[in-house]
Amino acid sequence: MASAPPAKKQKVAAYAKAAIEYHVHSILLKLYSEFFRKFLDSPDKITGERAAGSGFRYFWATEVDQDGKDCHLAAVSSQNSERLGTTYRGAVDYQQHLFKTLLCAIYNKPYTFRSADELLDLTKMADYYRALPILSRTLDGAMVNSPYLMEDIKGSASALLVAAVKLRNALLFRECVVWTVSIWSNREPEKDIVDPKLRIIERKGIRDRFLVDLREDIETATEESYDDDSESILLPEYFRKLREGLYNMAITDSLREVCKTNLVLNKNIISGSRGYESKFFCAEIGDDELPWTIDETSW
Repeated sequence: MASAPPAKKQKVAAYAKAAIEYHVHSILLKLYSEFFRKFLDSPDKITGERAAGSGFRYFWATEVDQDGKDCHLAAVSSQNSERLGTTYRGAVDYQQHLFKTLLCAIYNKPYTFRSADELLDLTKMADYYRALPILSRTLDGAMVNSPYLMEDIKGSASALLVAAVKLRNALLFRECVVWTVSIWSNREPEKDIVDPKLRIIERKGIRDRFLVDLREDIETATEESYDDDSESILLPEYFRKLREGLYNMAITDSLREVCKTNLVLNKNIISGSRGYESKFFCAEIGDDELPWTIDETSW
């Protein structure tokens, strides 16, 4: 898996030929990464001689795969060891940024995302280094402080939904479910979602949760107030207007339930408003409906 150069302090020193060197603590790497917990001190690994006054016990460097498309960390005997070999064909700066972000999660330092793709790629990297739990635990704050990611989620909800399950992050999962089932239309299940654990979204359509149960009451209540075919209006937009009092009709508790927004990262988005005329955002997922065991701390 692609990743920037790590260093392990006293622990460990991680080194990359791309001129970036990280001095990190082995105790944290072992605590939050099953990869380092298993391989840092394994018998087959090279342990560097501790240079006088250097304080470093390990040296790890970025090693590029033969096809040049991916890279990973490998133990080396010293900081001067040559392990890069094949030239990396990807974006070196981007891989360095991802690895630095993963270290921020391990060290509980603030970090943000510039796009949904960045979150997806970081999830893959954390999966490779078996550090998904620590990434998940630090993810909520990072997402809240990432406006570009918030804007990206609506167009990448299906892919992020899969990542949310891998991360076992409830906030990201719920946000993606709301977006995935938000469209008021008869449509096929998301083709991107093949994991059986995610079939929950097929049961979480807005109509199944709210509107089917309310259909007769709503249709009866709106029959007289909305019989003009001269202007087409989508149901979410219509309900929003009812709620805002643009039609002479009492607002029921059920209508409030249908029109509410359960998005957390995009709280200001309103069902039926401009740009979201065909969307409801009232889907809810309880803790008992999350497709993982919430009390597990490692996976």
